[in-house]
Amino acid sequence: VSPSSLQLLPSCAGARCRTNSSWSAMGRRVPGLRSGSQTRLFTGFPRGDGLGQVIGSLDVLSNPSLTETFGNVTREAMACGIPVVVAQATGGTNLIVHGVHGAVIPPGDFAAYADALSAYVRDASLRFTHGKAGEKRGRAYDWDSVNQAMAEAYLRLLKAECS
Repeated sequence: VSPSSLQLLPSCAGARCRTNSSWSAMGRRVPGLRSGSQTRLFTGFPRGDGLGQVIGSLDVLSNPSLTETFGNVTREAMACGIPVVVAQATGGTNLIVHGVHGAVIPPGDFAAYADALSAYVRDASLRFTHGKAGEKRGRAYDWDSVNQAMAEAYLRLLKAECS
Protein backbone atom coordinates (compact mmCIF):
# COMPACT_ATOMS: atom_id res chain seq x y z
CA VAL A 1 0.00 0.00 0.00
CA SER A 2 1.50 3.30 -1.00
CA PRO A 3 1.46 6.31 1.35
CA SER A 4 -0.71 8.21 -1.14
CA SER A 5 -3.26 5.37 -1.06
CA LEU A 6 -3.36 5.52 2.74
CA GLN A 7 -4.09 9.24 2.54
CA LEU A 8 -7.14 8.46 0.40
CA LEU A 9 -8.25 5.72 2.81
CA PRO A 10 -6.74 6.64 6.19
CA SER A 11 -8.94 4.21 8.13
CA CYS A 12 -7.33 1.43 6.13
CA ALA A 13 -4.01 1.78 7.96
CA GLY A 14 -4.76 -0.93 10.54
CA ALA A 15 -6.28 -3.45 8.13
CA ARG A 16 -4.75 -5.69 5.49
CA CYS A 17 -5.32 -3.54 2.46
CA ARG A 18 -4.66 -3.44 -1.22
CA THR A 19 -5.55 -0.38 -3.22
CA ASN A 20 -5.51 0.16 -6.94
CA SER A 21 -6.72 2.82 -9.32
CA SER A 22 -10.31 1.57 -9.03
CA TRP A 23 -10.39 1.95 -5.24
CA SER A 24 -8.54 5.25 -5.41
CA ALA A 25 -11.15 6.58 -7.85
CA MET A 26 -14.00 5.41 -5.62
CA GLY A 27 -12.28 6.66 -2.46
CA ARG A 28 -12.47 10.21 -3.81
CA ARG A 29 -16.22 9.85 -4.52
CA VAL A 30 -17.53 7.92 -1.48
CA PRO A 31 -17.41 10.12 1.63
CA GLY A 32 -17.80 7.30 4.18
CA LEU A 33 -15.15 5.17 2.53
CA ARG A 34 -12.28 7.36 3.57
CA SER A 35 -13.45 8.98 6.79
CA GLY A 36 -14.77 7.84 10.12
CA SER A 37 -13.10 5.76 12.78
CA GLN A 38 -15.34 2.72 12.13
CA THR A 39 -14.75 2.52 8.38
CA ARG A 40 -12.49 -0.30 7.20
CA LEU A 41 -11.56 -1.76 3.84
CA PHE A 42 -10.92 -5.51 4.02
CA THR A 43 -9.13 -7.29 1.22
CA GLY A 44 -7.20 -10.48 0.91
CA PHE A 45 -8.42 -14.02 1.46
CA PRO A 46 -9.96 -14.55 4.91
CA ARG A 47 -11.06 -18.15 5.48
CA GLY A 48 -13.30 -20.06 7.86
CA ASP A 49 -14.49 -18.16 10.91
CA GLY A 50 -12.49 -15.12 9.80
CA LEU A 51 -14.49 -14.91 6.57
CA GLY A 52 -17.78 -15.09 8.46
CA GLN A 53 -16.64 -12.36 10.84
CA VAL A 54 -15.63 -10.07 7.99
CA ILE A 55 -18.86 -10.54 6.03
CA GLY A 56 -21.07 -10.36 9.11
CA SER A 57 -19.54 -7.03 10.14
CA LEU A 58 -20.13 -5.30 6.81
CA ASP A 59 -22.71 -2.60 6.16
CA VAL A 60 -22.56 -3.19 2.41
CA LEU A 61 -20.57 -5.47 0.12
CA SER A 62 -19.13 -4.30 -3.18
CA ASN A 63 -18.45 -7.25 -5.49
CA PRO A 64 -17.45 -5.85 -8.89
CA SER A 65 -16.25 -9.25 -10.16
CA LEU A 66 -16.90 -10.03 -13.81
CA THR A 67 -15.71 -13.63 -13.47
CA GLU A 68 -17.45 -15.09 -10.40
CA THR A 69 -20.08 -17.20 -12.14
CA PHE A 70 -22.12 -18.45 -9.19
CA GLY A 71 -21.70 -15.54 -6.80
CA ASN A 72 -20.68 -17.30 -3.57
CA VAL A 73 -19.41 -14.10 -1.95
CA THR A 74 -22.59 -12.27 -2.92
CA ARG A 75 -24.74 -15.08 -1.56
CA GLU A 76 -22.78 -15.17 1.71
CA ALA A 77 -23.43 -11.45 2.20
CA MET A 78 -27.11 -11.94 1.36
CA ALA A 79 -27.33 -14.68 4.02
CA CYS A 80 -26.06 -12.13 6.55
CA GLY A 81 -28.64 -9.53 5.51
CA ILE A 82 -26.03 -7.31 3.82
CA PRO A 83 -27.00 -5.34 0.68
CA VAL A 84 -24.67 -6.00 -2.25
CA VAL A 85 -23.39 -3.78 -5.05
CA VAL A 86 -22.44 -6.03 -7.99
CA ALA A 87 -21.22 -5.78 -11.55
CA GLN A 88 -23.75 -6.31 -14.29
CA ALA A 89 -22.35 -9.78 -15.04
CA THR A 90 -23.17 -13.44 -14.50
CA GLY A 91 -23.13 -14.27 -10.83
CA GLY A 92 -24.22 -10.87 -9.62
CA THR A 93 -27.24 -10.43 -11.88
CA ASN A 94 -28.43 -13.97 -11.14
CA LEU A 95 -28.78 -13.03 -7.47
CA ILE A 96 -29.33 -9.27 -7.15
CA VAL A 97 -32.28 -7.32 -8.51
CA HIS A 98 -31.28 -3.67 -8.79
CA GLY A 99 -33.08 -1.54 -6.22
CA VAL A 100 -34.46 -4.57 -4.34
CA HIS A 101 -31.51 -6.51 -2.87
CA GLY A 102 -28.73 -4.11 -3.76
CA ALA A 103 -27.41 -2.39 -6.86
CA VAL A 104 -26.32 -3.73 -10.26
CA ILE A 105 -23.69 -1.53 -11.90
CA PRO A 106 -22.26 -1.59 -15.45
CA PRO A 107 -18.67 -2.91 -15.39
CA GLY A 108 -16.08 -0.16 -15.06
CA ASP A 109 -18.56 2.58 -14.15
CA PHE A 110 -16.73 3.76 -11.03
CA ALA A 111 -18.97 6.78 -10.58
CA ALA A 112 -22.04 4.51 -10.46
CA TYR A 113 -20.32 2.23 -7.93
CA ALA A 114 -19.47 5.26 -5.82
CA ASP A 115 -23.03 6.59 -6.02
CA ALA A 116 -24.48 3.21 -5.00
CA LEU A 117 -22.05 2.80 -2.11
CA SER A 118 -22.67 6.39 -0.99
CA ALA A 119 -26.42 5.73 -0.85
CA TYR A 120 -25.86 2.77 1.49
CA VAL A 121 -23.31 4.66 3.59
CA ARG A 122 -25.80 7.51 4.13
CA ASP A 123 -29.08 5.59 4.48
CA ALA A 124 -29.40 2.94 7.21
CA SER A 125 -33.01 2.28 6.26
CA LEU A 126 -32.00 1.48 2.68
CA ARG A 127 -29.25 -0.87 3.96
CA PHE A 128 -31.74 -2.64 6.21
CA THR A 129 -34.51 -2.93 3.58
CA HIS A 130 -32.23 -4.23 0.82
CA GLY A 131 -30.35 -6.46 3.25
CA LYS A 132 -33.53 -8.11 4.53
CA ALA A 133 -34.84 -8.60 0.98
CA GLY A 134 -31.52 -10.17 0.00
CA GLU A 135 -31.55 -12.45 3.03
CA LYS A 136 -35.02 -13.70 2.07
CA ARG A 137 -34.04 -14.21 -1.59
CA GLY A 138 -30.82 -15.95 -0.61
CA ARG A 139 -32.72 -18.75 1.13
CA ALA A 140 -33.78 -20.05 -2.30
CA TYR A 141 -30.13 -20.75 -3.16
CA ASP A 142 -29.33 -23.59 -0.78
CA TRP A 143 -26.92 -26.24 -2.08
CA ASP A 144 -29.61 -28.86 -2.66
CA SER A 145 -31.63 -26.49 -4.87
CA VAL A 146 -28.56 -25.31 -6.77
CA ASN A 147 -27.29 -28.86 -7.35
CA GLN A 148 -30.75 -30.03 -8.44
CA ALA A 149 -31.04 -27.19 -10.96
CA MET A 150 -27.57 -27.98 -12.32
CA ALA A 151 -28.37 -31.70 -12.65
CA GLU A 152 -31.61 -30.87 -14.49
CA ALA A 153 -29.74 -28.56 -16.86
CA TYR A 154 -27.20 -31.29 -17.64
CA LEU A 155 -29.99 -33.81 -18.25
CA ARG A 156 -31.75 -31.40 -20.65
CA LEU A 157 -28.48 -30.88 -22.55
CA LEU A 158 -27.80 -34.61 -22.76
CA LYS A 159 -31.35 -35.30 -23.92
CA ALA A 160 -31.09 -32.62 -26.62
CA GLU A 161 -27.69 -33.94 -27.74
CA CYS A 162 -29.00 -37.51 -28.01
CA SER A 163 -32.14 -36.53 -29.92
